[in-house]
Amino acid sequence: QFNFLYQAMARISALDDAVGRIDDVRDQLGSLERRLPESFPGAGWVDEAVEESARLSGRLQEARDGLIQELGLFDQPGRVR
Repeated sequence: QFNFLYQAMARISALDDAVGRIDDVRDQLGSLERRLPESFPGAGWVDEAVEESARLSGRLQEARDGLIQELGLFDQPGRVR
């Protein structure tokens, strides 16, 4: 059972890391988006990438929270039982 819990915690940590990396990329894309003129040919693509990265980050956070709740590790997201 300890091995299962260890693997679950490793997955939670990996999800946290993925969310952090996606958020970093979204921040960089957002910075690029603010500097590009609206008439720039790739401006629409950058905007879509920012939106999609936000959706992906949210889905990964939901997966992380769901895993935590299923394992009963926290009463509420962010609070140790």
